[in-house]
Amino acid sequence: MPNRIRAIRQSLGLSQDELARRAGITRQTLILMEKGRMLPRVDTALRLARALQVPVEALFPEEVPAPVGVPLLRARVGHTEILTPLTGRHASLDVFSVPDQLVAEESQTFVGGSPQRQDLVLVGCDPFASWIKARLEARHPHVRVVLATMGSAMALSELARGRAHAAGVHAESPEENRRLCRQRLPFPFVLVDWLVWRAGFVWGAATREQLEEVHTLVLREEGAEARRLLVEFLSRAGADPGRAFSGQPEALGHVQVGLLVASLPLGAGVSLEPVARLFGLAFTPLREEHYQICIPEHLLGTPPVDALLDTLSEPGWEALKSLGVDPSLRGRLSA
Repeated sequence: MPNRIRAIRQSLGLSQDELARRAGITRQTLILMEKGRMLPRVDTALRLARALQVPVEALFPEEVPAPVGVPLLRARVGHTEILTPLTGRHASLDVFSVPDQLVAEESQTFVGGSPQRQDLVLVGCDPFASWIKARLEARHPHVRVVLATMGSAMALSELARGRAHAAGVHAESPEENRRLCRQRLPFPFVLVDWLVWRAGFVWGAATREQLEEVHTLVLREEGAEARRLLVEFLSRAGADPGRAFSGQPEALGHVQVGLLVASLPLGAGVSLEPVARLFGLAFTPLREEHYQICIPEHLLGTPPVDALLDTLSEPGWEALKSLGVDPSLRGRLSA
């Protein structure tokens, strides 16, 4: 039976002889228990826990195999390891972002963050941008990633105004992404491949791919590629997008679409396959999309952008395939 007796004993600096003495058992019995070859009686387990100063559950935690394709948050409380699946209600956190500065009355100021680090401002609607942030900041501690969620058109507008280092865009092909960037940017740029995913309808539990049953259609904001895709679909189906959109809620980002649809018994919206998986929604694919990151040429060679390119090119992203996205092309540059 798997257990943590040896790990806890070693963390306390106890020898096998000392722990065996405190628990009233032989050293040979303790060796067999630590190897998982002997299951202790209840009274022995209680004595071991008392000697190690931990709850008995910490010695023999329930082992649950991690399912494939489910992102897990790993945490430790004392000697107990906790694995939380980041799906459903745990897929996003209901928290306030930590500010760098908050000015209140009487000149009281809250200051957070690390002013010594350089910023990389990354804008777009990539749900996995936070994964880039976590890896980049671990790999390049001198760089802080600042994320902002917005559709492709707005992201390029921020890039054009000099308010971001990089902007995410996604369309059916890299050529379409390049065309969109050329339309909206007044300077030369490069596109960096990141992910390929499938966009489509996500459906609430009771909807089951029947559009006529949808009571609430969750929209993306104006300028978002998902909204344009929804307009095209409704138009091809002979529906009037203007009438269909009237009075419907808007979501800022793909994950918010999934969160809203999941809370509605007869809701639907356009989002991504990994979002449908995380919230347990039905998914009907509409098209494959290439998500690329647009970077102005004049920012190439700067430390924040170099850190981004290095992080995207490093190995270890292949596990994302289990979530329904393909990172195989990541890090490839094109003008």
